[in-house]
Amino acid sequence: MKKILEVRGLSKIYGRGCPLCFDSTGPEVDTNICPHCGSVVAAHNVSLNLHEGEILGIMGESGSGKSTVVKALFFDEAPSTGEAIFFDGIDGTQQWDMFALNAARQR
Repeated sequence: MKKILEVRGLSKIYGRGCPLCFDSTGPEVDTNICPHCGSVVAAHNVSLNLHEGEILGIMGESGSGKSTVVKALFFDEAPSTGEAIFFDGIDGTQQWDMFALNAARQR
């Protein structure tokens, strides 16, 4: 099956963020609020591959970042980090970084 979408390292921080946000939040510390700057880490390091014919489902607890990921993939919100590569449906050689294209379009 041909790959049609690859998402790598998608993260979204609400607030100004700081270098300690990702290390200071998450399930291990039971919070998504950075104690250093008060920013909210809504999604961190989401990666996935979607191939032709597959259906993508995103599941998780309330507040786990599902809507944030979908909003980033539909360009409703810009991610803080990461990239989404869309492969054309013909031979897979044409690729577009969808987040970069959307950012350029909004300038």
